[in-house]
Amino acid sequence: MVKGGAKKFSSIFQALTYIEFTYYQKNEDQLANLYEPVLVKNFQEIYFDPIKQSVVFFETEFLKQCLHENQADIALFDFILNELEFLNQHSFNPNYLIHWILDLAFLFGIQPQLIDEGARYFDLINGELTIHNSMHSESLKGDIILKFAKFLNYNVEKQMEIHLTKDERKQLLEILLRYFSLHIDTFKKINSFEIYQTLWYA
Repeated sequence: MVKGGAKKFSSIFQALTYIEFTYYQKNEDQLANLYEPVLVKNFQEIYFDPIKQSVVFFETEFLKQCLHENQADIALFDFILNELEFLNQHSFNPNYLIHWILDLAFLFGIQPQLIDEGARYFDLINGELTIHNSMHSESLKGDIILKFAKFLNYNVEKQMEIHLTKDERKQLLEILLRYFSLHIDTFKKINSFEIYQTLWYA
């Protein structure tokens, strides 16, 4: 609850907006009063670009499904801020969200590991890309795993250059969503995923 009414400050309350504010909360089970929110960093290129804005909405929904603690996490804060700055400064690249999800997985300690060069199988349970079939229902195989392996070997600049078709990109994102659902208990289906894709890969 914003002291003085939400309308006064509505222009700065957008997805992943970087703001500072003072708040008062008498009891933990009560809503807090927020006072004098101030916009710290203006990511103008994001908020005036419908594609980039949809990316931020997706990231917000993604993070909400992963985070359920009230403790401060400086590493996560820095990650989000750095990624917003990257997205703000660069043209949207269709590979960006694959990069973003993999970096988030690294931060959470669940990044998939490339065990074997030329891996054609991805064991979603153990988070391993190997040349061996794990022989369970959460093991994927195919040429898409070769493309996936490149993202684990490359830095962000080279990741942006990996050639993927629309279908391959969609498939990789769906694999990563499934992977998170297996490793983050609270992670469920992102209902708006299909809608977002029509914007990103039109």
